[in-house]
Order: sequence, then structure tokens, then C-alpha cells
Amino acid sequence: MAKPFSAILTILILLIAGAILAAPVIGVHSAAALQSLYDISIEEPTLLLLMRHRAVLFGCMGLLLIASVWVHAWRTPAMLTALVSLVAFCVLFALDGLSHNAAIVRLFRVDLGLILALCLGLGMHWRGAGLGNAGSR
Repeated sequence: MAKPFSAILTILILLIAGAILAAPVIGVHSAAALQSLYDISIEEPTLLLLMRHRAVLFGCMGLLLIASVWVHAWRTPAMLTALVSLVAFCVLFALDGLSHNAAIVRLFRVDLGLILALCLGLGMHWRGAGLGNAGSR
């Protein structure tokens, strides 16, 4: 039996969001990769450690989203975790009031797109799981 369009779209959202969020994991092995990704200079060893740790966390979050394509029970927690992270960054960015480099502005815009996509995916997942009708019963 063919999957409905919403199920296919949810899978695409999970795969694309997972790949985008996992991308910073390349920075675990290379300060140069982190510097290139964010267009910042990371001279201080403690900052490098924190940024590498951040890369690991994003890699885990991305892999969780991708794995949830096959483990449906993980979809809601994976998407909610990603949404909390993305919304937190966007709120901090908006409240900051500072001028940021082009790489960080691009990251903000990508995160806004991911927020919209994940909200759509979460809504479709909940509706397909029967969670969207809970209030009408």
C-alpha cells in the first residue's frame, strides 16, 4: 500500500532537517572546519572545546531525526528537541541586537526555515498518529 503524501513529506522533512543539523559534526575533528562554518576565529582552547562539543550535540540531534524515520516512537521527541534548540537560537539571535557576520545570519535564516518545516512535520505526524483529533473526542 502506498504511503500518503503527508507521510512521505514527514520523512523528507526528517531526513533533510537531520542532515542539516548533523552537518556541524565535521567540526569535531577540525578547528578550521568550525571556523569556516561559522566564519569566526577560534583561538582560545576552551572555546574550541565548547564548539567541538556543540558539534557533537548537533550530530546527535541530526542522527536522532534521521533515525526517527524508521523508529516512529522517536519522531515526536526528536522533532521537539530540534525545535527547542532552533527556537532558542533564533530568539537569542533576535534579542541580541548585535550585528552578526553573514554566516551567522545565514544560520539564523536556515534555522527559521527548519522551524517551519519541523512544525509542519510534527503536525502531520501527530495528525497521522491520531493525536491531532484528541480534543474532538
